Amino acid sequence: QPLQVSSREDVQVHLGGLHDNTTQEDVMHFMRSFSSHITKVYIKTGGGYGFVHMDSITAAVAATKKLDGQMDNYDRRLSVQLSSDTAARYGKVAQKADRRREQPNSRGGDEDVKDPEDDD
Repeated sequence: QPLQVSSREDVQVHLGGLHDNTTQEDVMHFMRSFSSHITKVYIKTGGGYGFVHMDSITAAVAATKKLDGQMDNYDRRLSVQLSSDTAARYGKVAQKADRRREQPNSRGGDEDVKDPEDDD
């Protein structure tokens, strides 16, 4: 089961290289084809970038690995990365999630990644 971030926080994925005509619906469709953990989409009109808010660091890391470099509906190669705030806040957890995705455990599945902030 993916690591869930507390409801007062969210995980942000930065999208770069967006076409000026890209809409929130375009991004939602693009991202939802990969993950159901999306909570919000923000597009900077005419800015060529946006943010997708997700409720799971594991899903966010998976999205960056799967979608970075993919082509959008306008034949533009997208940059999909954890936002700098998310990378700073969840750096160690994100690194663990990334390693777990690349190295399955002996049962053939991904090990759970625990958020260190959950140690109450």
